[in-house]
Amino acid sequence: MPEETESSPTRKRRVIHWNPDAGKELQRSRWTVKRIAAWIVLGPIALLLVAAVVIRGTKLVFGPQVFGGASAAAVVAAPPESAAVTFDNENKAQFAHDKAKAGLAQVAKLPQNHPSQLAQRVVLEKGMIDGEALLDRRDLVGAIAKFDTLNRQIDEYIESISAKQIAQDGFNEIMRRIKELEISRSLMPEALESANTAAAESSRYFKEGSFLAAKRALESGFAELDKLVQARTDLIGSNLLRGQQALAQGNKEAALSAFTAVLQLTPGNEDAAAGLKRAETVDRVHALLLQADGLEKQGQFKAAADSYRKAFELDALSARAQEGQSRATRLEKDSRYDTAVAAARAAFARSDWQTAIEQAQSALQVYPDKAEIRTLITTAQRNDHVDTVKRALQKGFTAEKAYEWSPAIAAYREVHALEPNQKEATDGIVRSGTMLRALADYSALIDQSEKLEQQAEFRRAIDSYNAALGKKPAYLPLEDRVVQLNKRLQFQNTHVPVTFTSDNATMVSISGILEPQKVSGSRTVQIPPGDYNVVGRRKGYQDVVLKLQVRAGTKPPVFQVVCSVRAG
Repeated sequence: MPEETESSPTRKRRVIHWNPDAGKELQRSRWTVKRIAAWIVLGPIALLLVAAVVIRGTKLVFGPQVFGGASAAAVVAAPPESAAVTFDNENKAQFAHDKAKAGLAQVAKLPQNHPSQLAQRVVLEKGMIDGEALLDRRDLVGAIAKFDTLNRQIDEYIESISAKQIAQDGFNEIMRRIKELEISRSLMPEALESANTAAAESSRYFKEGSFLAAKRALESGFAELDKLVQARTDLIGSNLLRGQQALAQGNKEAALSAFTAVLQLTPGNEDAAAGLKRAETVDRVHALLLQADGLEKQGQFKAAADSYRKAFELDALSARAQEGQSRATRLEKDSRYDTAVAAARAAFARSDWQTAIEQAQSALQVYPDKAEIRTLITTAQRNDHVDTVKRALQKGFTAEKAYEWSPAIAAYREVHALEPNQKEATDGIVRSGTMLRALADYSALIDQSEKLEQQAEFRRAIDSYNAALGKKPAYLPLEDRVVQLNKRLQFQNTHVPVTFTSDNATMVSISGILEPQKVSGSRTVQIPPGDYNVVGRRKGYQDVVLKLQVRAGTKPPVFQVVCSVRAG
């Protein structure tokens, strides 16, 4: 990883370019089929030769005993072990050997693209050879120690392979984060410098093949960046809080300042962007909220809800406006409901059923699910029905008492419209109808009597008059015209003497009074007032017809009935 130093008038920063595989593309492009085949054949031989050289050099420097176990004398001098201990050591040594063997098999599958890894592989292979040599010599204790060491080395090797990729990816990540956090350098410049230093160390360790050290260096760098992130987070949080408090207080300038500070640290901060937008109208929103609060305290809930709504339209994120509108709307509904219910109950108490029903229905329009109000309406409707029937019946009774038969019938029919089989109404209709018919008959008979009187049919007029009196209700007084008719008819209710003469040859008859008979000389007949025909008949002679008008108080002259003109 090459390094470059970038200088500036104010501070120095180390820029590290990370690409551990730089330059390998050209080298890889030179591989040929022959070279690959040569490496496949000669690679293992070269590995064994290198291992032999390393082992030989080590023996020359440290002595031949470095790869051997204890001296023969030492082995002879060692106290004998019990069979149980020997068995246990054999199991341990075999287990450690199998574990090391499996670990080396896993190592063989791992990629090797760094010189240090090849050297570590040699050491691991040599450790396995030495351990197996100790097993062959039955140095179980030495073999266990050797394999335990080998297994730790294998674990570290495997871990280093994993750490290599982590370190490579981590370097890219830490450089990205350093660049991202450069905008926040003023908060903790020492943290950013420490992260740069850690990145440089990680790069150096990586080149040397110390991947675990490279990983640990990166972890140290990330920890420094976390400090800067925490400081930035704390500052952002405090500014966001300050901005929210300013919004709640309607302080436009303070809110703009706080949210702008956050956006300078994190340009994409959504909370700050939203807060900055809200700050543009916060003064108007705050004024509307104060107005709504005042209206709400005065019980003007509808107007308060309207003010809250306007505030919410300006600031859709204002929880106070949203909650206030919801609360004021609910209180306005509650107020309308309570007012309607109170009016309904008051009307119910004074038996004003229609008002109670109307007010209760108004309450249900606010809260349709109120069962007690539905019960109130049902009861009021039932009571109203009963009272309406009673009122209609009473109206009919009152009309009957006043001899107003048609209004009485109309009232009773109202009752039947409410209760078709109501007995009192049925009886009232019968009574009133009977009286109406009697009145009609009475009036018709009086009219007939007057007409007959005018026609001088006094007897029939008197009969009609008497029949009318039989129909007249007892309560009905006689009208003046009826009284005068009565007087006139009474005056005519007598007989008037009428005298006529004949020749004893003519058959004389008076319509309705005298049957045809011969009259010799004069004759006087008592005739009730009226108009009559006097007919004289004689065989062989023309009939004689005389008009006779008889009126009380007037004596008609004597007249002669004689057929004197021959027929033909």
